[in-house]
Amino acid sequence: MSANNSPIKQDLSKWITHFEKSGKLSSPDYDETIMFFEKFVKETHYCKMTTIGVSPQGREIKCLIVSKDKLFTPKAAQRAGKAVVLIQNGIHSGEIEGKDACMLTLREMLVTKEKLHLLDNIVLLIIPVLNVDGHERTSKFNRPNQNGPVNMGWRTTANNLNLNRDYLKADAPEMHALLRLFSTWLPDFYIDNHTTDGADYQYHITYGIEKFKNIHSSLARLAKNEIIPHMVSKVEGDGFLTAPYLEFYGDELEEGVIDWPALPRYSTGYGAVQNRLCLLVETHSLKPFENRVFSTKSMNEAIIEFVHANYKKLKKINKKADVDTIKKYAVDKTEFPIRISGTDKFELMDFKGVKSFKEESEITGSVVTRFTNEEFNFPLKFYNKSKVAAKIIVPKAYL
Repeated sequence: MSANNSPIKQDLSKWITHFEKSGKLSSPDYDETIMFFEKFVKETHYCKMTTIGVSPQGREIKCLIVSKDKLFTPKAAQRAGKAVVLIQNGIHSGEIEGKDACMLTLREMLVTKEKLHLLDNIVLLIIPVLNVDGHERTSKFNRPNQNGPVNMGWRTTANNLNLNRDYLKADAPEMHALLRLFSTWLPDFYIDNHTTDGADYQYHITYGIEKFKNIHSSLARLAKNEIIPHMVSKVEGDGFLTAPYLEFYGDELEEGVIDWPALPRYSTGYGAVQNRLCLLVETHSLKPFENRVFSTKSMNEAIIEFVHANYKKLKKINKKADVDTIKKYAVDKTEFPIRISGTDKFELMDFKGVKSFKEESEITGSVVTRFTNEEFNFPLKFYNKSKVAAKIIVPKAYL
């Protein structure tokens, strides 16, 4: 291979993904997935594949380390001053478009090389699939209200555990593997790719990121003032309508939506207690699989672009957050906010929804909401304020 950054001279047809071959309707099984990611290792020399754990059914959980400078250990990345970005796919394996999006992004970085420059200041860690057993429990009917892929995985693990409720209690072997990886590398930014369901709306993709008192104030300001504006501008520039993650305030959408601090049993909340920003990426199950893959790709790349351009600043803020946290809570014994809750304060957002109607379901015997394709914008209450509900003095040690 040439030492310069010219494209690899080879037949690009072998880099066409299963997703593309299927007419953008399907996603590959786990073996085919790992074979594709391992091809980057064999043919580009910028990658190393590691096994971070083993699932209850005996499948290896893989992580691809991507480094333009072959910095394949945490110490090497740290010595070189690179920012580490962890991208996690398939914690809920029915929500799998992040895996296919990563294949396309890596091809543009490592094969055609039009985006290779994004690795100048970054080491990427990519988990193709975290819930590997759930990924292989495939069916056309696992998520009956989801628009593809043709076969989709299962939400929980072989032990019936929901991994995105397990960060704090860490019951699952898959979570043990993830937390070891996280603690060893201590990434500078964390991306968790998902698909949501529920009410329909015009937005193609939504996001969650901690910017409340459950994370260091410098990181909260960075997220609110710089990361979110950059990301929304880039993703909407790519043609995908974007909004904050839309969780209902009450039983119905019309009652409003909330943006409150996440508990540390979730990826975003766990990142916050580790003084690291985590982006929750949520496409919508009713949008076509093709749309979900490309909007996920757009949002992931927006973060990579931001970290690439601001890696020194991000690393400095992360370090400051770590040092400040120790001094503030362990040395100065400032009370630690152990519980943060939302308030009844709200702003009005111009919500891009769709018209809906009620009808009785023959299946459930109850009244259900049906959504149409007719766009309908209306003011919606957006509850995005929080308060500290309980504080403690951090103990010297735990027994």
